[in-house]
Amino acid sequence: MTNGSCRSGPEEWTTEAFLDHFLRVHRQMPERRFVFALGAGASVTSGIPTGGQLVDRWLAELKLRDSNSKDQSDEHWANNGLGIDDFEFKRRAEFYPQIYERRFGDDLVRISTLVSVLLTIGWPRTPLFMRVGKHSRR
Repeated sequence: MTNGSCRSGPEEWTTEAFLDHFLRVHRQMPERRFVFALGAGASVTSGIPTGGQLVDRWLAELKLRDSNSKDQSDEHWANNGLGIDDFEFKRRAEFYPQIYERRFGDDLVRISTLVSVLLTIGWPRTPLFMRVGKHSRR
């Protein structure tokens, strides 16, 4: 841009231009590191479920495994049978970490499940990249 004019939005690159730049930096500046960063907006448009959607999926799976839940509404079961302190169904997304822990248990199960979920939904699709300087923590 010349004469002090400003862009009206973010600069857009073609996929080819981005890959060319990424590979050039990777090859010519080995001290530079790249980090994959995927924000909420990008993940939703890529088909990755939101945290709230995952909570609903995990609650449904937990309820299905609970033999005492057969005749209860999802909300009644979660508020009374989930066993998470101060849990309220209407605020369920706020309890993401506790529901995740309840659903997946130990670390080995979490890691294999995460990889499985990511592969099932076709990740990675078009991740965003963020270049991190050479002095960043690795």
